Amino acid sequence: AVARSMSNFDFKDLVLVNPCPLGEEAYRRAKHGRHVLEEARTVNALEDALGNTDITVGTTGISTKREKAFHRQTL
Repeated sequence: AVARSMSNFDFKDLVLVNPCPLGEEAYRRAKHGRHVLEEARTVNALEDALGNTDITVGTTGISTKREKAFHRQTL
């Protein structure tokens, strides 16, 4: 879904940090953003992904029991 959203707004530079293998479900959810997934960079650490970025947007599938320790902005 991230790749589809990026494609809708003409964003192209997707960086995946230590991702699991991308399967058919990822490509199915990407729909017309498939090219974003195919061209995504993969890095091992967050520091490698950030580089010289001006704006960084991130998501995670990890939940935490310490919700107040993290600033969360819903979209």
